[in-house]
Amino acid sequence: KVVTGDPEKRIRDHMKEVPQVKMIDKLSFTFGVLSICGLEWLALRHGDCFPYAYYIIMTLLLGMRFYLYKQDKYEMFMLDFCYFMNISVMLQTALFPDNLLWFKANYVMSLGPLMIAIIIWKNSLVFHSLDKLTSFYLHAMPPLTLHLFRFGFMKHPMIHPEDSLSFVEIFVVPLSLYLCWQMGYFFVTEVILATRLAEDKDLITSLRYLANDKKNGFRNLIIKILISLGVHREGDPFDPDSTKAKVVFGTSQLIYTIITILPTPFLYSSYQFSVLYFVFVFGWGTWNGASYYIEVFSERYKLQFIKVESTEKSDADDSKNGEDTEEENLSEFESFEEALEQMDPTEQTKLYETILAMMNEEQIDSEDKKEDEEVYRLSKDP
Repeated sequence: KVVTGDPEKRIRDHMKEVPQVKMIDKLSFTFGVLSICGLEWLALRHGDCFPYAYYIIMTLLLGMRFYLYKQDKYEMFMLDFCYFMNISVMLQTALFPDNLLWFKANYVMSLGPLMIAIIIWKNSLVFHSLDKLTSFYLHAMPPLTLHLFRFGFMKHPMIHPEDSLSFVEIFVVPLSLYLCWQMGYFFVTEVILATRLAEDKDLITSLRYLANDKKNGFRNLIIKILISLGVHREGDPFDPDSTKAKVVFGTSQLIYTIITILPTPFLYSSYQFSVLYFVFVFGWGTWNGASYYIEVFSERYKLQFIKVESTEKSDADDSKNGEDTEEENLSEFESFEEALEQMDPTEQTKLYETILAMMNEEQIDSEDKKEDEEVYRLSKDP
């Protein structure tokens, strides 16, 4: 009651109401902008403090994510490789800074599969969305931290400018780190939590989500490969709880990891190449964010100005301008549909609720206007 003002209303339901959602979005936007400015200042002027900012920011964001994901049964996502790598980087840089082999393994896995995931999974820098902001930071902060260590922004006696990566440091140790996570992941999901996952089909894991996401390019590519190999028949459902799906998931993850670590020796040896790489990947995520704001968020904003007008146009004007108008509307619709594909189901629901609310508000305004006109007419009658 203290929080919601209503003893029968849950805090969870209260937080989903419009005023609270708007406040959370404003706080997320402010935090996102200020944190980027602060991190840039630390990297350029006080590099040794940057890791501590990384620890604090990611601890807060991941703590908040677990709380929110737990409510929607998404907490199993936090067993994924990106979370494992954040923990690995934090532990190594904070507690074992002199372990150069671990540092190099983290570097390869962070600037390889973790960072490229920004492109593969369409991460976007959307400041007002705490979920999107957390996902972007989750994949961006570890490689940025290790990049600053590697090229001397944060001084360390074990890391030398002329250093390079050997075959063992590129493949053997990083892939051993990856296999530790993969075996741990399957042990948790197939042994420790097997009963819970079998009983609760609404509990979402990354495999369950990916198997049912028909808009995901990575998932669709795997399905096409399986069909071409005769392992899967076209049109058949892809059961995420089957042994086949789990084997395919593990194998495709391993192949993706091996491919994405290939450019890391060049990144480790060249500051210029590394900077260009960061600009390209972070620019990709920023472009995704810009697409969201322009194609989706702006559409929501324009809904505020939709007015139902009963004006008539001449047939001549319709025949003259109708063709151009139809093409323009089709173009806007297609771009809007493309942007919708980047939205998660929660955001799509919020958009549709906004549309319905605007339509309902317009109807109420129209009825109020008619009522006012009737009252005014009656007041004028003798």
